[in-house]
Amino acid sequence: MEIGLIGGGFQHAFSSTLWKHSTHFTWAKEQLKDVSFFIDGSIVPHIDTKVPHKFGWLVESRVIMPGVIEDFKRHYKEISQSYKYVFTHQKEIYDLAENFIYLPPHGYWIEKPASDQKEIENWIRGQKSLKRLEKV
Repeated sequence: MEIGLIGGGFQHAFSSTLWKHSTHFTWAKEQLKDVSFFIDGSIVPHIDTKVPHKFGWLVESRVIMPGVIEDFKRHYKEISQSYKYVFTHQKEIYDLAENFIYLPPHGYWIEKPASDQKEIENWIRGQKSLKRLEKV
C-alpha cells in the first residue's frame, strides 16, 4: 500500500525512523494518495486539500520546528474539520480537539542494535553532536 507523504523532515529516508523499512506500506513522497499524511509545516497550508483519508502528523518538537505549533493553534478549528485525525505528542495540541490524537514521540534510528556493553560505550563516546539534543 502506498500512503501519500506531504512535507516532513524524513523525505530522504524510507520512514520516520531513518533507514528502517515498513513492512506494511511505502511512502509516496510529495504525492497525494487516497490515504495521505501531511507533516508538520504542511498541515496548515493543506487545510483545503481534498483526499479521501487525510491525516496530519506533528512529528518534530517545538525546538526543531519553531512557529509550527503556534501556526497550528491559530488554525486548529479548520484543521479539526479538514483532517480525519492529527497525531501529535504535544499536549497543548491534542487537548484542543477530539480528533487530535496523542502519539508517543519515541522511536529509534539505530539500524543494527549493539551486541554488548563495550559496543554501546564506544558508540556513546563517538557521538560529538549529542550536546545539540540536550535542548530537545
